[in-house]
Amino acid sequence: MTLALLHINDHRLRLAAENGETLIETGFSYSDHQGLVSGSAAYETAWTKPHLSNNRFWHELNQKPLPRKLKYARHHADMAYAQLCKMLSSISSPQLLLSVPASLDNEQLSILLGLIKAVPAEICGVIDGALLAAQPEHKLFLEIQLHQAVLTQLETAGENQQISTHKKIPKLGVSAIYREVALHVSEKLIEANRYDPLYLPTSQQQLYNIIPRAISQIVTNYEATIAINSPAGILTVELSHEDLTQILGPLFKELYQHLDKYHPAQVLLGSGGEIVSAFDRKLANSYRVDFDLLAQRGFSLVHSGAISPIPLKRIVSLKSIWPNDKSAGPAATHIVSEGRAWSLDAPVSLWLMDTGVRLARGEKHDSDLIIHADRGRLKILQNKCDETILIPKDALCGEWLEVGKYKLQLIDIHDA
Repeated sequence: MTLALLHINDHRLRLAAENGETLIETGFSYSDHQGLVSGSAAYETAWTKPHLSNNRFWHELNQKPLPRKLKYARHHADMAYAQLCKMLSSISSPQLLLSVPASLDNEQLSILLGLIKAVPAEICGVIDGALLAAQPEHKLFLEIQLHQAVLTQLETAGENQQISTHKKIPKLGVSAIYREVALHVSEKLIEANRYDPLYLPTSQQQLYNIIPRAISQIVTNYEATIAINSPAGILTVELSHEDLTQILGPLFKELYQHLDKYHPAQVLLGSGGEIVSAFDRKLANSYRVDFDLLAQRGFSLVHSGAISPIPLKRIVSLKSIWPNDKSAGPAATHIVSEGRAWSLDAPVSLWLMDTGVRLARGEKHDSDLIIHADRGRLKILQNKCDETILIPKDALCGEWLEVGKYKLQLIDIHDA
């Protein structure tokens, strides 16, 4: 048997096995002449053949007949089953710990358990994903799914941390974010070139294929260039942090109202949270879930007997014990300041201002501080400031660099 953690979020379904195997898939499904295709391959055909595509089968997991008959799927559960089979096929005799969102209701969870047993795979426990990820100081867990955002409130009762309530924000999902970016790019191309990439399915698909990486670049570099092939040649659109702040602001409005009640250190960001934090400076100091550490914690809980399949029910309360040693964590790739992430693959210069910390890539000798991550260690290459500097021993994801009153978090960033 191979112990593995399966984290359910239709934006990024994550599978992490104890033997080191990992897999990330998006919740898209496509029906071709041979069967059901899921993940990135299905995403890349979703706008050219929408009548054969579906991205709501996890969000609306049920066994109701589909409005349009497909040869290989009677209902959403068939699509979820096909994706589970594909994801679990790489693991020998999987023994699964399920990490599920609070938004997955009991009826949907029952369907999911039945699908996993039919794969077949053994289930060794089910736990609320927010509870598995949260540390004692976290009071709110934010995760962005394809079609909604989910806020899960946590509370402490004695030695236990437990799920209190959850709230869904249906208008805020990754699909809505991508749609707003696509409309913005379309408007700019129409204005500049009289060309609408959303007019034809092929160009629409091309645009949606580009958007995830463009958003990732905005998150880390504050700007991105989108290049679209058109009958007139390659057309480009420059996107900036300011652009996306303006167009995405209305989507984030309700979310920000809920987040205002919490200190940044009390908010834990799950999948998709990096997008939101890029446009809310306060969240730049919120901790992001490290899914490698999340899996290791899950495996430890299973081995210790704290999570058991008897009885098989969703765990919503757990003794709050986290190891103090984080040395096994992955190396950080970026450092965050005021919502912007700076890559640590080259030296980074810092200036201490009254209004915050200004950063720039490269060694700027007029700067107050120059840092660089080298072989997993964060090093100071230049120090001209009089502030107390607390530097982590290792450049690990989740650690903090403290310079006087300012705290900058080290994070690990992949594609959006």
